[in-house]
Amino acid sequence: MFKNTMLALTLGAISYCNAQVGVNTTDPQNTIHIAGATSGVRVDGLNSTNNARNLGTRSAPVHVDTNGDFIIPTAPADGELIRPEFDLINNAAPVQVRTSATGGQVINVIGNTFFTLEQDAIVMVNYSLSFDCKDYTNTSNISDPSPKLVQNFLTLYSFINDPVSGTVYTTLGGGLGVSGQTYTNATGDIEAVGGYLYNNGSFTRILPAGNYYIEFNALVYSSINTDTKEAFTAVFGQDRDTVSVLAIY
Repeated sequence: MFKNTMLALTLGAISYCNAQVGVNTTDPQNTIHIAGATSGVRVDGLNSTNNARNLGTRSAPVHVDTNGDFIIPTAPADGELIRPEFDLINNAAPVQVRTSATGGQVINVIGNTFFTLEQDAIVMVNYSLSFDCKDYTNTSNISDPSPKLVQNFLTLYSFINDPVSGTVYTTLGGGLGVSGQTYTNATGDIEAVGGYLYNNGSFTRILPAGNYYIEFNALVYSSINTDTKEAFTAVFGQDRDTVSVLAIY
């Protein structure tokens, strides 16, 4: 009698109609139909105890893979900091970029970082780089009235590790996230420039899954003269520099 009662209760909760399964309904409208305003589905294989990708600290996104299986992806669906905020240049080892002895323009690489995308994403790169401006010998504040320019920009590469050729880089774009400061002293022969300045920049790019490399560049420029009076040095990394890479899926 007990078994018959349990069978009747089970059939009352689940009905089968034309190869369709209904839970809490006798009229399923799809292959599987779970009725009820507060009904839900629980899969033990996706909980935080059984699935390492479910961190248990927030709701985990569930995707459908190519086989039609429910999975928690390696990367969260809304986005993640694939390169959390970090200091690009060690304060104990600042990087100097100077014009030639008579001024003009010079571009140097001052840092780099790598990141990997597990799937296609919108990638946002943000940076804030500190620098200090000194005279050409990097010993005194700037005192001449000629204008100076300090810019930062990024170059983006993809790369693969080829067993024959080694690491192969492909340039995807240059001059990205340009940010710069221009300044001049009000009058000559007065040390009016001193202290840290900051270039803040960002860029956004849609990228496929793969490995990527970002190169950070610095440009310095001053007018050209026959002596070193208008030449100068930009010293990067003496204060905190922040760089972060965000992927939105």
